[in-house]
Amino acid sequence: ATPEQLPLEISAINSFNLSQQYNGCLFIHQLFKKGENKMIDLVVQSGIIPRLIQLLNSPEHNVQLESAQCFDCIVGTKHAVLAVDNGIIPIVVNQRIIVMHSWKQM
Repeated sequence: ATPEQLPLEISAINSFNLSQQYNGCLFIHQLFKKGENKMIDLVVQSGIIPRLIQLLNSPEHNVQLESAQCFDCIVGTKHAVLAVDNGIIPIVVNQRIIVMHSWKQM
């Protein structure tokens, strides 16, 4: 996963194709796992956070999980408020999505 691929993966996440959505979320999650704040900043600046929140309601369980994994990485950053401001809390509660240990740190 490299920053150069980001525009293509953002397009995939915004598509209506579940497989492309999954692959795009997986790409973002892999970028985040590298732990570089620069990567997280690039993703957030792309404006994709509201779409990732929408994908928590995806009919495809794997898309839900990868989107949730992205937020697991965001929670420990300065961007956590952005996720909350874009409505992540009601979706997580309503869908009963359990996000890993990082939520406990919030």
